[in-house]
Amino acid sequence: MEPDLTTKSHFKAKRAIILAAGAGRRLGLFTEAHPKPLLKIHGRSILENCLDQLAVNGITHTVIIVGHMRDQIVERIGDRYEGMRIDYVISENYATTNNVYSLWCAREYLDRTILLLEADLFFDGELIVAVQDCPAPDVVAVARHRHGMDGTVVRLDTAGAITALIEGARQGADFDYSDTFKTVNIYRFSQNFLAREFVPALDRTIAAGQTGGYYELLLKETLTREQTKLMAVDCSAIRWYEIDDANDRRQAEYLFLAPKEKLRFVSSQYGSYWRYSIIDHSYLYNMYFPPPDMWLRLGRDLQLIAKQYPVGQAAAADLLSELIDAPPSQLVVANGASELIRIVCSELRKKIIVPVPSFNEYENATLPENLVRYPLLQPAFKLDVDDFAAQAKSSGCSLAIVVSPNNPSGRLVPRADLMRLCEELRPVGIVLLLDESFVDFCEDPEHQSLEPLMPRHPNLVILKSMSKAYGIGGLRLGYLASKNAEFLGEVRARLPIWNINGLAEGFLRLLPRYHSEFKNSRRTVYFDTQEFYRLLTAIPGVEAEAPQGNFVLVRLQEKWKSNEIAQRFFLEHNILVKHCVGKSMPDGARYLRISTRTPDENRKFAMLLANMLK
Repeated sequence: MEPDLTTKSHFKAKRAIILAAGAGRRLGLFTEAHPKPLLKIHGRSILENCLDQLAVNGITHTVIIVGHMRDQIVERIGDRYEGMRIDYVISENYATTNNVYSLWCAREYLDRTILLLEADLFFDGELIVAVQDCPAPDVVAVARHRHGMDGTVVRLDTAGAITALIEGARQGADFDYSDTFKTVNIYRFSQNFLAREFVPALDRTIAAGQTGGYYELLLKETLTREQTKLMAVDCSAIRWYEIDDANDRRQAEYLFLAPKEKLRFVSSQYGSYWRYSIIDHSYLYNMYFPPPDMWLRLGRDLQLIAKQYPVGQAAAADLLSELIDAPPSQLVVANGASELIRIVCSELRKKIIVPVPSFNEYENATLPENLVRYPLLQPAFKLDVDDFAAQAKSSGCSLAIVVSPNNPSGRLVPRADLMRLCEELRPVGIVLLLDESFVDFCEDPEHQSLEPLMPRHPNLVILKSMSKAYGIGGLRLGYLASKNAEFLGEVRARLPIWNINGLAEGFLRLLPRYHSEFKNSRRTVYFDTQEFYRLLTAIPGVEAEAPQGNFVLVRLQEKWKSNEIAQRFFLEHNILVKHCVGKSMPDGARYLRISTRTPDENRKFAMLLANMLK
């Protein structure tokens, strides 16, 4: 009686072949002492995880092709594993050949339907289920191509059959990945396909002396003959990671963390969130700058920039002076504003007054005995500059810090008030450090910033994080600007001669060319933020003051906890957002600070928040 080819069970394999012969040299010290398949992810080796998933999904016989330090694998696994029979095939020439030769060594086991897997893959068992359940004879597990993936990709027709296979060597710098899928390196091949096409192709390849190739090229030949359809199974929603080097191991460790552990891990990283496909509504930066042409120019010189020393501190100040109307002697360029905050608040040992809530680094960098907190009254968080000046004088401070627009409130201190504050503090020798990192995102930056008025106020020091305004958080650029030569001299003396990298230097050199593009970008951010503010405040139970930065501080009803809402955004939607628990403010647990992204992302965030608060 002919089998029913529409049933899933007819195609399921009972035997698996695992390619585990390679040396895995990119894992360095580990593979000098151990075979790569025994590398552990959360305490479980890659190979044992693979065998676990096979055993619980109906595989009764597994053949492991071994080579590099094979005795360790045989000793660890043995000839039975969770009820499965284990056989070994030795690829003696593993060091000078590739996987096409290793698979040829196991050709006697290619006489029935098999699962073929590579032993550098850590994955969830759903992958085996998806491949085994596919109602087609010959199946390839694939996933949507994402940034950072390497290796073979495929294209599919509308029915899900593979129409093209493109190996990594043929994916140039301009290769279009938009319609491609990455092969996951789990396959199911039917007995018929193996006997009719695959094994003969293996034999021909080895007979021709082509032992350094890959079996994927045999699959590519299959597509040209059009005798066998290779059907793709989309496994994009299933966890898996191909591990070739130490960075892959770290990525796999993250991917297979429990959800709440992921949040703790990400929170400890302080950046590089793009590596984990996170949508970042937490950090604050310009989404529209630098423009593509600027990145292209930087990229052209990348090799020279990376190999050569950058300019020193004085030359960096000279480059910055072309951007702002101040001589180099009145500028200090730093490796991000955080470097300057640490020096000013910690190393100068001055007594400091700072309105709170504010950017946490000012409080964190100041010794407790030198810190005076000036509470801002909620919900408006308006700074009373006259009372603030009086408090600064009475508490014996030598440095007053104001962030305008403030982080996290987004509240702007009017220029006239800031000028009056400078004059109030000047007679008693108090320096005003004005953090204008977000002033470019207010409605009228040119008439709000105090940079043009700096010559009138010798006790004024302006600090700016260029990372935020110019969208270059990874380049780490910030500066101080002031007529106060003594203050700047104290800071300069604490900086190394090379404190910015060559890429940041290259950015400073190019920046004056793109002044108009920058002005357009910050205007776009302003309008996006105002629209985001309107979307958020239309949600019942959400309140906010109109923002003047590139973020919105929202106040939730008392029954909602901002840290719980932030946790839900991460666990349910892979979105990172800043809660204000731990801020120096009475009701921090009711506040979320949400950074502006693209209009589509902002609309999605507002919709998700509305659903959560229903």
